[in-house]
Amino acid sequence: MSGKSETSVRAIVAARIQRALTWQGANLSKDRTKALRYYRGEKFGNESEGRSQIVSRDVAEVVDGMMPSLLRPFVGGDEAVRFEPKGPEDEAAAAQATEYANHVWNVDNPGFRVFHDWVKDGLLARVGVVKVWWEDREETTREEYSGLTAEEVQVLRLDPAVEIVESYQEREGKPDAPGMDSYCATIRRKARSGRIHVRNLPPEEFLIDGEHVSLDEKPFCAHRCRRTVSDLVEMGYAREKIEALSGDDSGAFDAGYERQERGRPEQSVVGSDGALDDSQREVWVSECYLRLDEDGDGIAEYRKITVAGDQAELILENEEVDDHPFAAWSPYPVPHKFHGESAADKLLDVQLTKSAILRQMLDNLYLINNARTEVVEGKVNLDDFLSSRPGGYVRVKELGAMREIVVPPVFQNAFPALEYLDAVRENRTGQTKYNQGLDANSLNKTASGINAIMNAAMLRLELIARIFAETGVRRAFRLILRLVVRRQDKARVVRLRNQWIAIDPRAWNAEMDVGVSVGLGTGNKDQQLGHLMAVWEKQVQALQLQGGPMGPLVSLANLYETAAHIVRNAGLKSSQGFFMDPSLTPPPMPPPPPPPDPAVIELQAKLAVENRRLDADIALKLRKHEDEIALKHMELTLKYGAPPPTGPIG
Repeated sequence: MSGKSETSVRAIVAARIQRALTWQGANLSKDRTKALRYYRGEKFGNESEGRSQIVSRDVAEVVDGMMPSLLRPFVGGDEAVRFEPKGPEDEAAAAQATEYANHVWNVDNPGFRVFHDWVKDGLLARVGVVKVWWEDREETTREEYSGLTAEEVQVLRLDPAVEIVESYQEREGKPDAPGMDSYCATIRRKARSGRIHVRNLPPEEFLIDGEHVSLDEKPFCAHRCRRTVSDLVEMGYAREKIEALSGDDSGAFDAGYERQERGRPEQSVVGSDGALDDSQREVWVSECYLRLDEDGDGIAEYRKITVAGDQAELILENEEVDDHPFAAWSPYPVPHKFHGESAADKLLDVQLTKSAILRQMLDNLYLINNARTEVVEGKVNLDDFLSSRPGGYVRVKELGAMREIVVPPVFQNAFPALEYLDAVRENRTGQTKYNQGLDANSLNKTASGINAIMNAAMLRLELIARIFAETGVRRAFRLILRLVVRRQDKARVVRLRNQWIAIDPRAWNAEMDVGVSVGLGTGNKDQQLGHLMAVWEKQVQALQLQGGPMGPLVSLANLYETAAHIVRNAGLKSSQGFFMDPSLTPPPMPPPPPPPDPAVIELQAKLAVENRRLDADIALKLRKHEDEIALKHMELTLKYGAPPPTGPIG
């Protein structure tokens, strides 16, 4: 069976890109641009000259108000996620993987900024996307040496990572002049390294087929961005082919003007530097992931195909892969649809209506303070009337020749309408005055009522945070685990918990479960603290009942776990500065024996003296008995003139 030709592959990829762009550019790109304009408080385009042009900032207020509560669970502690072992043999690896993955996220990458932009993209653009990938990099450094021996120069020549640019003897300054022992050398040293990169993708750079619902389906998705000719040539692609590609001025594959809209008003829309330097000309590069039966065996493989040019004119990469590097989330998911709703979508009509009411209120106030005047023609001096100054006078020919036109105020009708729209905003988003501390009358309400309102609002935010954790964060950290297990080919020494540890993930289980801890809001934190303190008290009582930490109910490890949760609940990074982990400390030395009782010591001394006296008496009696036996033996010898008979005596 023959596989597909390069031309056929390019045509398929180009068609899939065009389909995704068409679906995205139909309404999605326009809606995201509109949400960004509302967030910035820009004018609607229906303003009239001489009338109020104020714009309510509801979208910005709600989005910025939700950000702290949604970010706190993920950036307030030292562990955004925790890996769960698949079996008992994975316990130690899971604990180390948890610490290392969080290190990769927060130290190797700007973890807080990634979380911030990720959440904000979701709240404004319906979907926030993060890309997680492994990048091998080769760095070249130039080094100069002097005072080298011939043997040292030879060692440099044998090093495969070293290229000797020039070597010469110091005195004469000529390359490899004979007769000298001291050399100078200039070398280029190449070092290969690999690391994980985590970056936020602008919404318009991420493409997905509209028919797909989830990234777990391995759908057609792509990262489409603009790269300069210089960047592509530096990556190792043929210069002639890259320079022959069409530029970024073709509109066939452009999804809209989101990039230009995001750069306003500081950034003006100008052409690229390619007009002056062809190496800086930008071309479209699309890193696509799709199912494709390229080998013709009837089974579609999931492949990574990177193409360049507006019409996918050049294939840069084509390889089979297990998965794509993207993780995405939507704050208000819609069943059976990839793009859900954003917080901005729920507030666009509210902001427009509130702006209209505010404008009418201000116009009414302007008319009240600068009322129009009715004058009788020919009865009023118009020069005096048109010269408006404090304390001025107007000459009239008869009384009542001029009269102000009374404008009735509309505030009594406008304020209830604004309050109603604020209630609509709170009901749609869960962002209330109470959880922002903005309601001046909160003290006049019952504590239980305010607590119920805040808890209901926080449940809405907690739901959004749970969606973010389960759909976005979980997948991102699973990608990190898989990449370090499969791509990190040697141990790496990193600083974890104030200790330098060698991390070698090659023996880890790449399919460990990912658990994300989500705790939200002041009310929830206080409630959790109350539960933890109650558990702590019960544990202390159990320790007292069982007579120490070695009983069957509570151990020191249980106490430490509760203490660590209390510290993390307070928003502190680590519990090690407050409590010692019993698993990391050596077992305590046994307590010294109590001092002996003086009466016991005296009794022991008397016993020792008595024992010595008894031993002396026994020894004395034994010697007397032996002397008697010897004397008896001598008497028998003298009596019989021969040795005594054998056998017992007497």
